[in-house]
Amino acid sequence: MKTLLRQYRMRHETGPPYMHEFQAQIEVLWRDMQKIMNSTMRTYDAPLYTWPLAALHAINTILNVMPNKHIGMDTPHFRYTGRHFDYTELRPFWSECNVWQDPAQRSKAGAKADTSAKLQPKSKPYRYVGNLTPGNYLCLDTVKGKTQGSL
Repeated sequence: MKTLLRQYRMRHETGPPYMHEFQAQIEVLWRDMQKIMNSTMRTYDAPLYTWPLAALHAINTILNVMPNKHIGMDTPHFRYTGRHFDYTELRPFWSECNVWQDPAQRSKAGAKADTSAKLQPKSKPYRYVGNLTPGNYLCLDTVKGKTQGSL
């Protein structure tokens, strides 16, 4: 852990346990994350079981790309990766999206014997729930309840 912190020029600060005065920064972070998560779920009318995905979206996609006055109005994303976030990649939580399906994974259920697999749908409806990496979105299959990357 020390090597990783040194590599990214980060400090690990600890405070006395059970002393909220010393734990204020992390308390503010948790409070902000919960506010973003709750407002996101209410705004987009997402099911309750998606709250862990909404929390991940609140941290990775919103808090980490917002400028912060404590680090000279840089974003945590920039400090960590050394490059600015591409804001054109932001998507609304719980928005509809279609994920391309590999031909080997496409369902042939209901297809007649003489029907070619190439006539099956090439994408499947999902719900956007966050970013994995730049250009790769995390999507939720609401029927199966499983997440999948868009790439």
